[in-house]
Amino acid sequence: MSFWQKAQTYWQMWRWLSWKECAWAWQKFWAERAIRQSEQTISRLPPLFVQKNAALRAWIARGAKISPIAKRLCQLQTENLRVLIRPQSTDWLVFDYVFRQPLYEPVVRWAEGIGWQPRTIVDLGAYTGFSVLFWRQHFPEAIIWAIEPEAQNFELLQRNLALNHVGQAVKCWKAALWQHDTQLTFTQPPSPEQAWALQLTPADELSTLAHNQVVSGWSVRRLREMLGNRPIDLLKINIEGAEAWILQDPDFQQFILPNLQVLVFEWHSGTDFDLSVFRKLAEAHFQLVSQGRWHFAFRQNNKI
Repeated sequence: MSFWQKAQTYWQMWRWLSWKECAWAWQKFWAERAIRQSEQTISRLPPLFVQKNAALRAWIARGAKISPIAKRLCQLQTENLRVLIRPQSTDWLVFDYVFRQPLYEPVVRWAEGIGWQPRTIVDLGAYTGFSVLFWRQHFPEAIIWAIEPEAQNFELLQRNLALNHVGQAVKCWKAALWQHDTQLTFTQPPSPEQAWALQLTPADELSTLAHNQVVSGWSVRRLREMLGNRPIDLLKINIEGAEAWILQDPDFQQFILPNLQVLVFEWHSGTDFDLSVFRKLAEAHFQLVSQGRWHFAFRQNNKI
């Protein structure tokens, strides 16, 4: 039945229905129409947009307060957190992954199961600080080193940490890991929509003259030096494709892996996971747990 046929049908109901029944019929008609239009609208929206709005609605349902504080920036406040979020970016999704799903829960369960607390946490690809705040909530005694290369992300990282009064427990560096010490730039200009998926390439004179963002690229050896050769207990890697060579870097396998207790990383480097990485982790007494592209490696029996 077409729209106008339904309208005419409801219109003629007044002759034999009471005014209450007629009002109910009209309400039903407009409710059905609104639902149908909503479904058609959602079907035309990109999946990412739908996911972001679903995450937003979920947090509002949980009592989160959202208030605009500047152009393209708002503050989300929960019972024990305050964070800045760019509404037009993927910040909603990242925050939702970290705190509602939650993405890193396997690490918390493993640590609680053996009564373990990390002393040093390194977060490679700290984004705007959501994962850092998660580590801080669950491992308050740890010193956390947060590394993020992109300027806007890094600024929000610092502001989010300040909003939650983390103090000196978190050290922030604007840098990226690379095969060797060098200067890096982004393969495309950073934008809010792609703020969580930026890739780097070695900088040259042209990129510098074009005023592209240039950031320091550190080797694994340089990272160790910046940490003062401090052993890393928990390492999170989310650096858009560079995880493949980091995990196979000789300095990583010789100096970092032997002391590591938990390794968390997202695999971006193609569809096939390099079996040599599995083998190296197994040889070092790690048990691997996978959730999609995310992998969690836990040292078995807390051996070193």
